[in-house]
Order: sequence, then C-alpha cells, then structure tokens
Amino acid sequence: MTAGIYGQKQTTVAQSDQQESHEQSPIIKQLLNGVSHMIPFVVVGGLFIALSIAIGGHPTKAGMVIPPNTIWSSMNQIGGIGFTLMIPILAGYIAYAISGRAALAPAMIGAMVANNTDILGTKAGTGFIGAIIVGFAAGYLVKWFNSWPVPKDLRPVMPIFVIPLLGVGIISAVLILVLGPQFHG
Repeated sequence: MTAGIYGQKQTTVAQSDQQESHEQSPIIKQLLNGVSHMIPFVVVGGLFIALSIAIGGHPTKAGMVIPPNTIWSSMNQIGGIGFTLMIPILAGYIAYAISGRAALAPAMIGAMVANNTDILGTKAGTGFIGAIIVGFAAGYLVKWFNSWPVPKDLRPVMPIFVIPLLGVGIISAVLILVLGPQFHG
C-alpha cells in the first residue's frame, strides 16, 4: 500500500480529463489573440465617436451632425481612426500568434487591402471576416516561409525584408485576383 505525500494535491483521472477538455484549440487561441489586441481600439474608437456625437452633435432631420472644424469633429475623426485600425490589428495579431513578428506586415497590410474598395475595385470591403481570413492566411504563409532552408548568410534579412515583402505581395495579389471584379470580366 502506498500513501501520498502529506499536503500534495492528488489528481484523479477525471480531473486530468477535465483539464484537457478545457484546453482551447490553437485556432481559437490565435483568433483570441487577435481579438484581445483589437478590443482597446474598439473601445477607444467607440467612446470618442459617442462622446463627440453626444456633446458636439446637433440634431437634424438627417440625424446627428457634428459641425466641421470643431474639437468634436476632430474627436469624431480620431474615433474613426481607432475603428479603422481595429481591422489590421485583428489580422496582424492572429498572424503573429501563428508565426511571429514577420507575419505582422503581410497580415496588417493584407487586411487593409481586403477593405480598400479603390484597390479591389469593389463596392464594399471584406470587414472582420476578411481580416480573420487574411490573418490566418498570412500567418500560415509566413510559417511556411520560415520552414524554407535558407543559407546562413540570408537568415537575418528573412524576417525583416524577404518574408514581409513576399507575404504582402502574395496576400495582396490573391485578394485582388479573387475579389477584384476587373479580373472576372
């Protein structure tokens, strides 16, 4: 008969199974990494916009209007910047969770391309769904780039030059080819 050490926590098979079932999949962790980095931008952007409208807005038949060239107009625009940044932040930090810093530029720039109607030639961007897809695509693309056998002399320039350049080029090209109507006519 064996006795446990006094004060040591004993775990049972049921407890270890319960702990394993609470572990999240890597995809969920990567998505939540992007969301958690995006939340401050959503909060600040929303508060700036709400306060600018609540304090500086004037009711009209068309809705609340903020007079131009006022502090409230500037505050509203700053809130808009926060909302604009949340899309690339979401994509960037999903990709970062997958393959590190070298994935930030391809994901963030790719998310901006996916939401730029002038570049795509579309009436609307892809929004959050596009940012999520771009984040995962850029992350796994960069992870693949990192698996390449690269000569020792080129390794230092890979994450700061080669990988971001290739990643942005490939992600942007795919978005334009797939989403852009000019290539579907």
